[in-house]
Amino acid sequence: MTEKHKHAIGQRNDIIGTLANYSNDLEPTWRNILRLDDLPWLSHHKIQSLTVFPMSGFIAMALEASSQRATTNGTQFDKFELKDVSIIKPLVVPDKDTEMTISLRPHQEGTLVSSDTWDEFRICSWSHDQGWTEHCVGLVATRTADKNDVDSGRQIADSKTLLQSSLSIADGTNASSVLPGKMYDTLAELGVSYGPTFQGVDNCQANDTHAIGDVVVPDVAKEMPNHYLSNAVINPRFWNL
Repeated sequence: MTEKHKHAIGQRNDIIGTLANYSNDLEPTWRNILRLDDLPWLSHHKIQSLTVFPMSGFIAMALEASSQRATTNGTQFDKFELKDVSIIKPLVVPDKDTEMTISLRPHQEGTLVSSDTWDEFRICSWSHDQGWTEHCVGLVATRTADKNDVDSGRQIADSKTLLQSSLSIADGTNASSVLPGKMYDTLAELGVSYGPTFQGVDNCQANDTHAIGDVVVPDVAKEMPNHYLSNAVINPRFWNL
Protein backbone atom coordinates (compact mmCIF):
# COMPACT_ATOMS: atom_id res chain seq x y z
CA MET A 1 0.00 0.00 0.00
CA THR A 2 2.90 2.34 0.74
CA GLU A 3 4.42 1.66 -2.69
CA LYS A 4 1.07 2.31 -4.39
CA HIS A 5 0.69 5.57 -2.50
CA LYS A 6 4.18 6.76 -3.42
CA HIS A 7 3.98 5.65 -7.06
CA ALA A 8 0.34 6.22 -7.89
CA ILE A 9 -0.59 5.59 -11.54
CA GLY A 10 -2.53 8.24 -13.40
CA GLN A 11 -4.22 11.42 -12.29
CA ARG A 12 -7.39 11.86 -10.32
CA ASN A 13 -10.54 11.63 -12.40
CA ASP A 14 -13.63 13.71 -11.55
CA ILE A 15 -15.91 10.72 -12.07
CA ILE A 16 -14.20 7.80 -10.29
CA GLY A 17 -11.39 9.47 -8.35
CA THR A 18 -8.18 7.48 -8.05
CA LEU A 19 -7.21 3.84 -7.73
CA ALA A 20 -7.43 2.99 -4.03
CA ASN A 21 -4.26 2.05 -2.16
CA TYR A 22 -5.95 -1.14 -0.96
CA SER A 23 -6.88 -2.12 -4.53
CA ASN A 24 -5.37 -5.17 -6.22
CA ASP A 25 -4.84 -6.23 -9.84
CA LEU A 26 -7.54 -8.92 -9.73
CA GLU A 27 -10.29 -6.69 -8.31
CA PRO A 28 -9.33 -3.03 -8.80
CA THR A 29 -11.23 -0.43 -6.79
CA TRP A 30 -11.41 3.31 -7.42
CA ARG A 31 -12.25 5.71 -4.60
CA ASN A 32 -13.64 9.22 -4.88
CA ILE A 33 -14.86 11.85 -2.42
CA LEU A 34 -18.01 13.45 -3.81
CA ARG A 35 -18.41 17.12 -2.93
CA LEU A 36 -20.81 19.62 -4.48
CA ASP A 37 -18.09 22.25 -4.13
CA ASP A 38 -15.90 20.16 -6.45
CA LEU A 39 -18.72 19.22 -8.87
CA PRO A 40 -21.16 22.13 -8.60
CA TRP A 41 -23.00 21.17 -11.80
CA LEU A 42 -24.46 18.15 -9.98
CA SER A 43 -26.77 20.56 -8.17
CA HIS A 44 -28.50 21.13 -11.54
CA HIS A 45 -29.99 17.61 -11.34
CA LYS A 46 -32.81 17.59 -8.78
CA ILE A 47 -35.64 15.15 -8.14
CA GLN A 48 -38.32 16.40 -5.75
CA SER A 49 -35.96 19.24 -4.74
CA LEU A 50 -33.19 16.77 -3.80
CA THR A 51 -29.86 16.70 -5.62
CA VAL A 52 -29.65 13.18 -7.08
CA PHE A 53 -26.61 11.65 -8.76
CA PRO A 54 -27.62 11.01 -12.41
CA MET A 55 -28.23 7.41 -13.41
CA SER A 56 -26.16 8.08 -16.53
CA GLY A 57 -23.31 8.92 -14.15
CA PHE A 58 -23.24 5.32 -12.90
CA ILE A 59 -22.85 4.10 -16.50
CA ALA A 60 -20.10 6.68 -17.09
CA MET A 61 -18.28 5.40 -13.98
CA ALA A 62 -18.42 1.79 -15.22
CA LEU A 63 -17.05 2.72 -18.65
CA GLU A 64 -14.31 4.87 -17.13
CA ALA A 65 -13.17 2.10 -14.78
CA SER A 66 -13.23 -0.48 -17.58
CA SER A 67 -11.25 1.84 -19.85
CA GLN A 68 -8.59 2.51 -17.21
CA ARG A 69 -8.23 -1.19 -16.43
CA ALA A 70 -7.85 -2.09 -20.12
CA THR A 71 -5.29 0.68 -20.63
CA THR A 72 -3.29 -0.44 -17.59
CA ASN A 73 -3.28 -4.02 -18.87
CA GLY A 74 -2.29 -2.92 -22.38
CA THR A 75 -5.54 -4.24 -23.84
CA GLN A 76 -6.61 -2.72 -27.16
CA PHE A 77 -10.32 -2.03 -27.58
CA ASP A 78 -12.70 -0.15 -29.85
CA LYS A 79 -16.00 -0.27 -27.98
CA PHE A 80 -17.75 -1.17 -24.74
CA GLU A 81 -20.58 -3.54 -23.97
CA LEU A 82 -22.91 -3.43 -20.97
CA LYS A 83 -25.53 -5.88 -19.76
CA ASP A 84 -27.56 -6.79 -16.66
CA VAL A 85 -27.23 -3.26 -15.27
CA SER A 86 -29.40 -2.66 -12.20
CA ILE A 87 -29.96 0.49 -10.18
CA ILE A 88 -30.27 -0.73 -6.60
CA LYS A 89 -30.81 2.63 -4.92
CA PRO A 90 -30.49 6.24 -6.09
CA LEU A 91 -27.74 8.36 -4.57
CA VAL A 92 -29.01 11.56 -2.98
CA VAL A 93 -26.03 13.92 -2.85
CA PRO A 94 -25.85 15.58 0.58
CA ASP A 95 -24.05 18.77 1.55
CA LYS A 96 -21.52 16.62 3.43
CA ASP A 97 -18.63 14.71 1.83
CA THR A 98 -19.68 11.34 0.44
CA GLU A 99 -17.23 8.55 -0.36
CA MET A 100 -17.93 6.67 -3.60
CA THR A 101 -16.23 3.50 -4.80
CA ILE A 102 -16.44 1.40 -7.94
CA SER A 103 -14.86 -2.03 -8.10
CA LEU A 104 -14.36 -4.50 -10.94
CA ARG A 105 -13.93 -8.23 -10.76
CA PRO A 106 -14.02 -11.05 -13.33
CA HIS A 107 -17.56 -12.25 -13.87
CA GLN A 108 -18.28 -15.67 -12.41
CA GLU A 109 -20.98 -18.00 -13.66
CA GLY A 110 -21.57 -20.46 -10.86
CA THR A 111 -18.12 -21.41 -9.63
CA LEU A 112 -16.31 -20.71 -12.92
CA VAL A 113 -14.89 -17.43 -14.18
CA SER A 114 -16.58 -16.48 -17.44
CA SER A 115 -14.36 -16.87 -20.51
CA ASP A 116 -16.25 -14.06 -22.27
CA THR A 117 -14.15 -11.38 -20.50
CA TRP A 118 -17.03 -9.70 -18.70
CA ASP A 119 -16.28 -7.74 -15.53
CA GLU A 120 -18.78 -7.23 -12.75
CA PHE A 121 -18.88 -3.64 -11.55
CA ARG A 122 -20.27 -2.49 -8.24
CA ILE A 123 -20.81 1.13 -7.22
CA CYS A 124 -21.24 1.97 -3.55
CA SER A 125 -21.17 5.01 -1.30
CA TRP A 126 -20.39 5.62 2.35
CA SER A 127 -21.52 8.41 4.64
CA HIS A 128 -21.47 8.97 8.40
CA ASP A 129 -25.26 8.94 8.52
CA GLN A 130 -26.02 5.81 6.46
CA GLY A 131 -22.80 3.78 6.34
CA TRP A 132 -22.29 1.73 3.15
CA THR A 133 -24.97 1.71 0.44
CA GLU A 134 -24.95 -0.22 -2.84
CA HIS A 135 -26.26 1.83 -5.76
CA CYS A 136 -25.56 0.13 -9.08
CA VAL A 137 -24.30 -3.25 -10.32
CA GLY A 138 -23.85 -4.78 -13.75
CA LEU A 139 -21.48 -6.25 -16.30
CA VAL A 140 -19.09 -4.32 -18.54
CA ALA A 141 -16.60 -5.41 -21.20
CA THR A 142 -14.21 -3.87 -23.70
CA ARG A 143 -14.34 -5.24 -27.23
CA THR A 144 -12.40 -4.89 -30.48
CA ALA A 145 -14.27 -3.97 -33.63
CA ASP A 146 -15.36 -6.67 -36.08
CA LYS A 147 -12.61 -6.88 -38.71
CA ASN A 148 -14.75 -8.74 -41.24
CA ASP A 149 -15.01 -6.19 -44.06
CA VAL A 150 -18.12 -7.81 -45.58
CA ASP A 151 -20.11 -8.08 -42.33
CA SER A 152 -18.91 -4.71 -41.04
CA GLY A 153 -19.94 -2.99 -44.25
CA ARG A 154 -23.35 -4.64 -44.19
CA GLN A 155 -23.92 -3.68 -40.55
CA ILE A 156 -23.01 -0.05 -41.25
CA ALA A 157 -25.34 0.05 -44.25
CA ASP A 158 -28.19 -1.53 -42.24
CA SER A 159 -27.67 1.01 -39.44
CA LYS A 160 -27.79 3.91 -41.89
CA THR A 161 -30.97 2.57 -43.49
CA LEU A 162 -32.65 2.18 -40.11
CA LEU A 163 -31.56 5.67 -39.07
CA GLN A 164 -32.89 7.27 -42.26
CA SER A 165 -36.18 5.42 -41.84
CA SER A 166 -36.57 6.62 -38.26
CA LEU A 167 -35.68 10.19 -39.23
CA SER A 168 -38.24 10.26 -42.03
CA ILE A 169 -40.97 9.02 -39.68
CA ALA A 170 -40.09 11.50 -36.92
CA ASP A 171 -39.81 14.39 -39.39
CA GLY A 172 -43.12 13.66 -41.11
CA THR A 173 -46.18 15.85 -41.48
CA ASN A 174 -47.69 14.60 -38.20
CA ALA A 175 -44.75 15.86 -36.16
CA SER A 176 -45.32 18.74 -33.75
CA SER A 177 -42.71 21.19 -32.49
CA VAL A 178 -41.63 20.74 -28.88
CA LEU A 179 -40.52 23.90 -27.12
CA PRO A 180 -37.52 22.95 -24.94
CA GLY A 181 -38.18 25.71 -22.40
CA LYS A 182 -41.78 24.63 -21.93
CA MET A 183 -40.76 20.97 -21.76
CA TYR A 184 -38.22 21.59 -18.98
CA ASP A 185 -40.67 23.85 -17.11
CA THR A 186 -43.29 21.09 -17.23
CA LEU A 187 -40.79 18.55 -15.90
CA ALA A 188 -39.85 20.95 -13.09
CA GLU A 189 -43.53 21.25 -12.13
CA LEU A 190 -43.61 17.44 -11.89
CA GLY A 191 -40.61 17.50 -9.54
CA VAL A 192 -37.88 16.67 -12.08
CA SER A 193 -35.73 19.78 -12.33
CA TYR A 194 -32.96 20.01 -14.90
CA GLY A 195 -30.64 23.01 -14.52
CA PRO A 196 -28.57 24.66 -17.28
CA THR A 197 -26.00 21.88 -17.68
CA PHE A 198 -28.73 19.23 -17.98
CA GLN A 199 -30.81 20.93 -20.65
CA GLY A 200 -29.43 19.33 -23.81
CA VAL A 201 -32.41 19.12 -26.17
CA ASP A 202 -33.18 21.78 -28.79
CA ASN A 203 -35.08 22.13 -32.07
CA CYS A 204 -37.21 19.10 -31.22
CA GLN A 205 -40.17 17.66 -33.12
CA ALA A 206 -42.20 14.64 -32.11
CA ASN A 207 -45.19 12.52 -33.08
CA ASP A 208 -46.89 9.64 -31.26
CA THR A 209 -44.03 7.18 -31.84
CA HIS A 210 -40.85 9.11 -32.71
CA ALA A 211 -38.94 12.26 -31.87
CA ILE A 212 -36.12 14.12 -33.56
CA GLY A 213 -34.03 17.04 -32.35
CA ASP A 214 -30.64 18.61 -31.88
CA VAL A 215 -28.24 17.85 -29.07
CA VAL A 216 -26.72 20.86 -27.34
CA VAL A 217 -23.45 20.19 -25.52
CA PRO A 218 -23.32 22.48 -22.46
CA ASP A 219 -20.12 24.02 -21.16
CA VAL A 220 -19.77 22.11 -17.90
CA ALA A 221 -16.17 23.27 -17.42
CA LYS A 222 -17.28 26.83 -16.70
CA GLU A 223 -19.15 25.51 -13.65
CA MET A 224 -16.04 23.78 -12.30
CA PRO A 225 -13.48 25.24 -9.91
CA ASN A 226 -10.77 26.93 -12.02
CA HIS A 227 -12.90 25.93 -15.06
CA TYR A 228 -11.10 22.57 -15.23
CA LEU A 229 -12.83 19.32 -16.20
CA SER A 230 -10.84 16.09 -16.28
CA ASN A 231 -10.92 13.87 -19.37
CA ALA A 232 -13.34 10.96 -19.38
CA VAL A 233 -14.74 8.31 -21.71
CA ILE A 234 -18.20 9.88 -21.34
CA ASN A 235 -17.72 13.48 -20.32
CA PRO A 236 -20.32 14.94 -17.92
CA ARG A 237 -21.28 17.24 -20.79
CA PHE A 238 -23.20 14.26 -22.18
CA TRP A 239 -24.83 13.03 -18.96
CA ASN A 240 -27.88 15.13 -19.80
CA LEU A 241 -28.69 12.97 -22.82
